[in-house]
This record gives sequence, C-alpha cells and structure tokens, in this order.
Amino acid sequence: MKKVIRNWIFLIIGVVLLSFWLFVSGRQHQVFISNGNRKIPGIQKIEYSMDGKKFKKIKSKKKKLELVKGKSHILIVKYKDEDNKEKSLEQEIKLGITENIEIFLPRLVNGEKNSIEKIK
Repeated sequence: MKKVIRNWIFLIIGVVLLSFWLFVSGRQHQVFISNGNRKIPGIQKIEYSMDGKKFKKIKSKKKKLELVKGKSHILIVKYKDEDNKEKSLEQEIKLGITENIEIFLPRLVNGEKNSIEKIK
C-alpha cells in the first residue's frame, strides 16, 4: 500500500513539473520593434530578423509587433551607416515568464544600454 501511495505522489509531482515547464516554454510574448519616434530619429535603411526568420524592413518612426514563444531569442539587425556600408548586429534577448518588451533599433545600433524596455 505504501508503494502505491508513493508512486501516486511521484506521478502528481511529475505532472505538476511538466505542466510548469510547458507553460514557461510555450508562453507567447509581445516584442515591439521600434525604429524611432518623436524624440529618437529613425534609421532609413534597416532590417531585422527574430530567431532566424526572414528579414523584415521597418520604416523610420514606425513600430512592428513580433509574437515570440519561449525565454531566449536572437535579434539580428542589418543597417547601412553614414558611408553607405552595410553592417550587421546580433543581440541575444532573454525574457521572463510574463515580460513584453519594446526594442528601440536606433539606440541598439548606437550601443546604448536602454535600447530594450519592459512594457506592461
């Protein structure tokens, strides 16, 4: 009888842990990609890719929404500098369980620390 109770306890703990892991790994997050606004001038020719997907162009002073699942993501940004040379930048992004963020591409390209902001 004790073995049966012990097995049921292990089974319940296993199901709870599996459920928590599935919740965390499958949680959908909103990531806003912003190319400038009234205060921050945008970059004219810029493209980005989230997690190896197809590159998307974003116009100056515009914002796009990306829906991503999971905790860790890779953002790749391609842009042209003042000398019209194409440059590439790669940024790893880690999200909490319930985090949604906004990424300011001009700040990211300039190397500023406040390029990623949490939003509600």
